[in-house]
Amino acid sequence: EIRGREAARVEREARQRQQEEESRRQADEARRQAEEAKRQAGKARQERITAAMAAGEDAARKGLSEVALSRYRQALAEVERYGEQDVTVRKAIISSLGSMVPPPTIPGDALRFMARGEAKVKMGGTAGFKGAAEEMEQAVQAAPWVADAYFNLGIVQEKAEMYREAIRNLQMYLFAAPRSPNASAIQARIYAMEVLAEEKEKVLGLAGSWRSAGGNTYNVTVDGNRIRIEGAAVYKTSGGDKQKYHFTHDLEKKGSVLEGSLTIARDGINGCYFPNETVPESGFLRADGKYLKVEWKETLYSWTWQGTVCTGVTSMGKSGTSLELVEKIAAQ
Repeated sequence: EIRGREAARVEREARQRQQEEESRRQADEARRQAEEAKRQAGKARQERITAAMAAGEDAARKGLSEVALSRYRQALAEVERYGEQDVTVRKAIISSLGSMVPPPTIPGDALRFMARGEAKVKMGGTAGFKGAAEEMEQAVQAAPWVADAYFNLGIVQEKAEMYREAIRNLQMYLFAAPRSPNASAIQARIYAMEVLAEEKEKVLGLAGSWRSAGGNTYNVTVDGNRIRIEGAAVYKTSGGDKQKYHFTHDLEKKGSVLEGSLTIARDGINGCYFPNETVPESGFLRADGKYLKVEWKETLYSWTWQGTVCTGVTSMGKSGTSLELVEKIAAQ
């Protein structure tokens, strides 16, 4: 009887392993098929883009500007916005219209989107500028040859802190209006935005898990120039006990300087409990964005107990300490 039960158990485990292996095989096959379908779709899309561009270039050489514009717009509908092909197609459209007399009429949709964007600009604030940028994006899709549409979109995106997109659109404006009297000022504006974009990307690059100099793991989230660092650390007390601290750093980046506050929550120990504490802190982010340090002063405590009963918690004043994030942990 015992041998029979053992044999049944072995059979069940073998059947379960077989089922798990079949499930893994099916999942792998489903992933493979999905990747192949994606590859084929990408290949077909690229073939459509190539064909439309070739037809547009052929029509442009023959002086058939209207036909060229139609073919280029087919390509524009397929390319990824702000990718290199997007730039190539838009420049081809702008170039092909140079010989059109009179220039094409701006579609009503484009005028509507521009007006809606201007209305949202008047709302002000980051949300208003982002909403305006969404409207004006539609304008440069509907009329990709209109220089002023790129200029207005770029300026709104700059105010919305969408610096990389703003740079692309102002560059497109300069391509469409090379004799603009403001060309030098706009180019200088582009150079300034490159610095802002680099700084923004540096801060965004902080998001994720980091290892501290003490070997603890901290999670970093980013919202604009605001940085939150959350984590915990275990410290050994003078009596040999271990106490866990929970940290929440709320910081704002101002240039390379970090300023904000730290909230500390300490776990109880030996029946003694300690008040949460919020203290000011400051620090810096290294120029390459790969090292961060903040410093603060926190309250130190001593405590006494008998058995599991706390008999006293006493503040011993403030002590300076710091956190150094030294290594970003790669996402699994």
